[in-house]
Amino acid sequence: MAEEKEEGGLFGELAQQEVPGGDRGLPRYIEAKRDAIVFERFEFDALVGAAHAARAIWAYVEQVDLSELYRQIKARAHRPGRPAADPRVMLALWLYACVEGVGSARQLERLTEMHHGFRWLRGGVPMNHHLLSDFRWAASALVDRLLTEGVTALWSEGLVTLASLSHDGIRIRAAAGAASFRRLATLERLLGEVEERIARLKQEIDADPDASNRRQRAAQQRAVVEQRERVAAALAAVRRLQAQHATAEPSRKPDGSGPRGGAPAHGKAKARTKKEPRGSTTDVEAHVMRMPDGGWRPAYNVQLTADLDTGIIVGLSVDTTGSDGGLMAPAAEQVERRYAHRPQRWLGDGGFTVLDDIVALARKSITVFCPPKPRRNPDNDLVKPRYGDPPEIADWRRRMVDDAAAGETSWMRRRGEHERVNANFRHQGLYQFNVRGSFKVKTVSLLHALANNIMAARRLRAAAA
Repeated sequence: MAEEKEEGGLFGELAQQEVPGGDRGLPRYIEAKRDAIVFERFEFDALVGAAHAARAIWAYVEQVDLSELYRQIKARAHRPGRPAADPRVMLALWLYACVEGVGSARQLERLTEMHHGFRWLRGGVPMNHHLLSDFRWAASALVDRLLTEGVTALWSEGLVTLASLSHDGIRIRAAAGAASFRRLATLERLLGEVEERIARLKQEIDADPDASNRRQRAAQQRAVVEQRERVAAALAAVRRLQAQHATAEPSRKPDGSGPRGGAPAHGKAKARTKKEPRGSTTDVEAHVMRMPDGGWRPAYNVQLTADLDTGIIVGLSVDTTGSDGGLMAPAAEQVERRYAHRPQRWLGDGGFTVLDDIVALARKSITVFCPPKPRRNPDNDLVKPRYGDPPEIADWRRRMVDDAAAGETSWMRRRGEHERVNANFRHQGLYQFNVRGSFKVKTVSLLHALANNIMAARRLRAAAA
């Protein structure tokens, strides 16, 4: 019996069943059910890894002093009302948004619901784009202070020396089109048309008894009033430009030729036809500037001062003139005001070569490196001082000639290292502002500068460890 069981196997007594040949049966698969309601269970801390950039942003935000923001919260203990969103979370979201190249509050709100890094930073805090947008402008002064405190902390750790600073301007497109710039006559006509529309809408609101129509017309009236304010501001700006052009005097050129108020050094002055000034009805403070690609577009000139050795941004300002001339001395004053410190060397490109600025920095014991303008006669000696040049300019001319012959040790050769700071701004998506006005433009630029410094400090501390 035992041998028979072994021969038949475990299922030897079962009847043999034949499978129909060629019939493989119907396929089995799981269909998508997009109308199903699914409750997702996850842990926020498992969304991002230990080396994620969002964790570096949060580690920074946790240690800074945000007491002034918490004092502004109106929701208090033992009082009715909904709790406010944590300012620390909103600041972290905006800094991480700069790292990821996000500049829209609406887009940031969407990302906090689907992007793991933003979801981890948000941590389930109730939030919408209105709160995020209002917070960004309310925290402008705070971000400026944090920029100074962050550089000071790196300086105290010995990671930044502030001995050699480089300065440059990066031109970023404004939220205005070239077609929004109008001349004085056009602006006056537009202002009259807007005034007529406002009066007509007011009459329609007063005459219409339907509340829904009144609300719609009231919204239209608010939009037209905003348009009137923009047109009036553009008109005032054009009138100021006309007044400035009427009272403008010839100034000394950066190379020292043509003394202020005097006649040209050679020949007759060429008659220049000045174009009639124009103002934008979209962004009044934006001006048409020459861009790096050679084109002319409405833009802002963001001035960046950085530590040459580390790429840490130590100063920032926003200019609307479109020229770098005359902006070097104010940038040095800003650094001294922020850190009570004067650098040993200051590097700039040819656009900052203004003799008055070079003299001002030299008298503060700051060695300036910026290339001189080429002379009309190439046979003239660059070292030879010109008539009326102070001793600081003669020293600067001699220094630049010696620096050009220094080869690998040339300071102007290192001037190109500042371009990585500009490249970081571009890498963070700052090709065009989506806000209007120099205040908001500066706030956005400060956030990008602070985010740049946080990531650079992370790299510096890791290299020093």
